[in-house]
Amino acid sequence: MTGGFTSPLKMLLPVPVLLGAVLFGVPGYVPVLVAICTFNLYLFFTTPGLTLSLPFVLIQNGALAITAITVAAVTDGFRRHLREARHRADRETRRADRVEWLADTVMMMQSITVPEQSLSVALIRLEELIPFDSAAIFLRDGDSADLKLLQAMGLPTNRIGVRTLSGRYSTRLESQENGVLAWTGDFRSGAFPYSEIDTGMPCGMVISLRTLDTEIGLLYLGTRRRTGFSTGEQDNFALFAQHILFPIQRARLQAMATTDLLTGLANRRAFRLHLQAETERVRRYEHPLSLLLIDIDHFKRINDTYGHPTGDLILSQMGRVLHSVSRGSDFSARYGGEELAIICPETSGTEAERFAERIRRTIADTEFRSTSGECLHLTVSIGTATAPTDASVPEGLLEAADRALYRAKRDGRNRVRSAKDLAAAV
Repeated sequence: MTGGFTSPLKMLLPVPVLLGAVLFGVPGYVPVLVAICTFNLYLFFTTPGLTLSLPFVLIQNGALAITAITVAAVTDGFRRHLREARHRADRETRRADRVEWLADTVMMMQSITVPEQSLSVALIRLEELIPFDSAAIFLRDGDSADLKLLQAMGLPTNRIGVRTLSGRYSTRLESQENGVLAWTGDFRSGAFPYSEIDTGMPCGMVISLRTLDTEIGLLYLGTRRRTGFSTGEQDNFALFAQHILFPIQRARLQAMATTDLLTGLANRRAFRLHLQAETERVRRYEHPLSLLLIDIDHFKRINDTYGHPTGDLILSQMGRVLHSVSRGSDFSARYGGEELAIICPETSGTEAERFAERIRRTIADTEFRSTSGECLHLTVSIGTATAPTDASVPEGLLEAADRALYRAKRDGRNRVRSAKDLAAAV
């Protein structure tokens, strides 16, 4: 505007200042206010007849500045309040979404009764929350302090450096914030065992899966990112571990209730329930089902010669052998004492005999160890029976397989006999 205070538009001078204060706060009105004050002073010194108006100019500019500062301060405070409210709302929304996502994860894990499958679901879901290149879950092996690898992702067999972690290493995690121990760089020495879980990963983090007083496992993540895992990812890692602890413990206790701790095979109760279900399928669909009863030859002699601790160790090793030779659909169990059993769905009598013979040869070729490290060679006798040919109910199938097993032992042990052989002999 020209003409200074003689201009009819002089009352519009505060408008841009106030608009700047309202729209942009203090940073917005300052340059406008400075420009107007400078222009007014310029008019004062260059326009004749305005010299006497200096006090009025200063008063007007001062009032304008005070008004603008007040408006700007109120606007800034209101803007900050809205911004903080929006950020709080965004945080609460993200938190609610994360809690809902974690609840869905827990429900998915609880709906699965097989521990290994439940752990697999946990790792798949965790990948949605934290990008990683490798992962592993270790759980306590029975009453031992050692942690056994039960589930892994991105860990090729030839690169898994640790299958069992000694329990003494877990004490390092107790002093970490959120229980998370993270590292960046190659740590290949024995003093830092966690990086040996996957020696191909430069960075990783671990957290202890711990109830109030007991560590039940360990969760590991690895990444190829040289910067490692961020603080936010570590916090999410800790939160995730807290939420999956209960379903993992539940699955672990369920497994312990149906598993023989000495051999790692199913216990007698689980075996009877599974045999009942499989014979029901035989009656409904008329598919073959075979049962193998396995007895360790001269097992009493082992206990008498080497002691019961060696006998327990032999049973434990025998369980691992059966795990290694069993097929995916087979159900292996400790039936009682030194007697083991395998339920073989969709298996005819001839196929069962061939499978039993393969088991017999494998055990005969295996070197077992006593508690003192002495090498022992063992043999087994095996009896087989098939439904519905030999029997159609669990008790009948067990009785037929037991008769065949007794015949194998009577014929000299270290051999396979079937219920079909007994029927043919009669």
